[in-house]
Amino acid sequence: MKVSLKPFQEDAVAQLVKALHRAARNVRIEPDDKWAITFASPTGSGKTVMATAAIEQILEGTDEHPAMPDAVFLWITDNPQLNEQTRQRMNQMSSRLDYFATVTVDEAFEREKFEGGKVYFLNTQKLGANSLLVRSGTDQRTHSIWQTVRNTVRDKPHRFFVVIDEAHRGMNQTTAKINEANSLIQRFILGNPEQNLPPIPLIIGVSATPERFQRLIGTGGGRLVQTVEVDPADIRESGLIKRSIGITHPTETQPGDMTLLTAAVRSWKDYGAAWRQYCAGEKIAPPVDPILVIQVQDGTSDRVTNTNLHDVLNSLLTDSPELRHPGRIVHAFDQSDKVEVKADGSDLVIPYRQPSQISGDENVRVVLFKTALSTGWDCPRAEVMMSFRTAADATYIAQLVGRMVRTPLARRVDSDEFLNTVALYLPHYNSAALNKVVEYLTKKDGESPITEVKINEPTIRAERAEGLDDVFAAMAQLPSYTVPRNTRGSEIRRVLKFGRRLMLDDFHGEAYDRAKQILLDVLDASYNRRKNDPDFVRMTQETEFLDVRLVSFLMGEGLDTEGAQEMRLPVSDENIDELWEAAGKKLFGTERLHVEWWRRRYAPESDKPTRKVVSRRVKLAFAALADDADIKRDLERAAEAQSRTWTTLYAQGINRLPDKNRQVYDEIHGLAQEPVETRLHLPDAIEAKKATQTWRGHLYRTDAGTFPAELNTWETPVLTAETKRGDFVGWFRNTPNKPYALAATYREGEKNPWKRVFPDFLMARRVAGHIVIDLIDPHGTHLDDAAPKLVGLADYAEKHGASFGRIEAIILDGDGAIRRLDLQNPAIREKAKEVKTPQDARKLFEVDAVTPPTA
Repeated sequence: MKVSLKPFQEDAVAQLVKALHRAARNVRIEPDDKWAITFASPTGSGKTVMATAAIEQILEGTDEHPAMPDAVFLWITDNPQLNEQTRQRMNQMSSRLDYFATVTVDEAFEREKFEGGKVYFLNTQKLGANSLLVRSGTDQRTHSIWQTVRNTVRDKPHRFFVVIDEAHRGMNQTTAKINEANSLIQRFILGNPEQNLPPIPLIIGVSATPERFQRLIGTGGGRLVQTVEVDPADIRESGLIKRSIGITHPTETQPGDMTLLTAAVRSWKDYGAAWRQYCAGEKIAPPVDPILVIQVQDGTSDRVTNTNLHDVLNSLLTDSPELRHPGRIVHAFDQSDKVEVKADGSDLVIPYRQPSQISGDENVRVVLFKTALSTGWDCPRAEVMMSFRTAADATYIAQLVGRMVRTPLARRVDSDEFLNTVALYLPHYNSAALNKVVEYLTKKDGESPITEVKINEPTIRAERAEGLDDVFAAMAQLPSYTVPRNTRGSEIRRVLKFGRRLMLDDFHGEAYDRAKQILLDVLDASYNRRKNDPDFVRMTQETEFLDVRLVSFLMGEGLDTEGAQEMRLPVSDENIDELWEAAGKKLFGTERLHVEWWRRRYAPESDKPTRKVVSRRVKLAFAALADDADIKRDLERAAEAQSRTWTTLYAQGINRLPDKNRQVYDEIHGLAQEPVETRLHLPDAIEAKKATQTWRGHLYRTDAGTFPAELNTWETPVLTAETKRGDFVGWFRNTPNKPYALAATYREGEKNPWKRVFPDFLMARRVAGHIVIDLIDPHGTHLDDAAPKLVGLADYAEKHGASFGRIEAIILDGDGAIRRLDLQNPAIREKAKEVKTPQDARKLFEVDAVTPPTA
């Protein structure tokens, strides 16, 4: 691959390749078996890059799986634009699938069978009854496409993979006979007697919304099923998609088209200004130029669209006269002709652009669509959409939204929260359908990766307050924590990635070599402890030989077992290498440290036979070490210790890196098996919800000099009391789950996953000319998580109390008085660490909390 995969993508590809090998192996053994692999790849997850990596690994092999260089992939969709876009991206991303290895199946295509080692792209529009592709026996064509498919199935059933892209489409069963295909795509799954087409043994269904595909193969396909799912939470954390989407939708049935169009244009301009500022600061050239997408209604025989393009363009040009520049406004209607519209007193020519070409056309600023937006179009620059259409299908709208959530830089923007959002203006979407969409997008097991959907919740931009540089510098030194997201995380993998990255960012020129040395030293220590152990020696010797019985086979008389001789034969060099490579994969994954260890112990001899024996023994010794469960544990511990040291040593430097570099370390921390200590990183600007309450003194302020926040009945008196202190400088609302929020960790039982707790407020005070930060957390004791969160906060105070002035957990008593629990006090902190229930927490406050504010 020419591109690097995100950690979650690497894991998904490994699972997919494993599933494909398993299915292929079973079809080879049992030719009548039929398999379906569902690849549930949520919108924005990088479906194409993962599929490309999986195809590469099938063709070329991996450390874990042998190569299938003659495998054939037939990629099917119902959309030629989608096919062409996927093919182009494969060519761009793959080091194996070049232009010659990817083939578009058009009407001129004619083969007896598909050629191995290639990916063929077929769209079902080419399979109509009048298409030349489905004909045979003419002067021009010997084989129809159906014969080509049938011959390939017959020739290599366990090497022919049919990939159905957007596999939720065309999967409804509407006939009484469940085994009768009612769409062209279903013929590949269920077979079709008319074309004498058998069901394809190996089917891969790729979709963000795969329920229909799964229902079909589960009820009528008679297939063995494997599912590979990408966790939407992993996509959110990766930064591949926007963190939130704001939908503006009229609450009353009244015309709002042009009003919302004006608002959409204003929002699009705001995005443009913010991107220019961000790209200048990060030295990104050329800067991101956001696109405004306008979805119009269908037309009639004599009209391109029933949307009044004259009014639309007048509104656009009034607000943005620069859009008159040729090619700034384009359309992607179903016809490829240019569209001429009278607007702003003159004729305006709107050229056609193929959807797959829009993303790469830097001149485009506004795109007019009909329905093509929902499928087969990928343009991360599209950040604002206005729709004049109505839609009632939840899956359709979810796919539509999915076109809008991809991030332009394929990562999140840490410095400006506004650029992690996308805006939709939907004046005609009915409320019932909209509620259905929101429910779909926000359910925990949903396929769509959107973190937050906000309907008619206007936000306001707040920037760092001027004159508080010393406060933000103090904040940047505060410890925060990430928690493991991936249950398959590896500290070995993490420390090696960490070392490479530290070298690239000029923190430690020999970090990668240091990481390797630590791991190899662990192996050396283990080997030196065990090399003379009889059991260890026997294990290596037994592996070097294979016990067999030599029998005679007499033609026509069968086996002569009476005269069998038992023999001990040396295991071949190839067998030992396979064992050695498998052991290396077991310990180090794709890192080839087993080769390094072999080189350290294999001293070349002048006598060639002796040299060969030494090499075999070293490889067998490594395989024996890898079979010891304690070895992996020792390696993980040593790797984690080194990563922890580096995290502490370079935390401040990492925090000062540009977003792109710093986020690589976030991915590295995500490979950890335990929480990782980081440093707080506050952005240049954040988004706040508009509120009836506004407050002064916040570290981020709107143009009005205040910060909007709806505080509850406990937070309000606590904040009021804090801001009245004579040494008060500023406060910060520590919003849960924001990328910039300070987090402590807790666990509800040793076997449960780690969780994070976000204390409510960070208060800045000036004491003797220095900035002091207080951590203040009003939190009720009646909640189920009160006890473990209090324990987590106490643990945090024990580790990091020196970084703060005060660390206080707070409640309000029945009289409304503030009661403060001082977690900087060792005696109180020890009691807090022992609470088990909400009742324990309440009793602790009753006995040890104080009412007067701490001086």
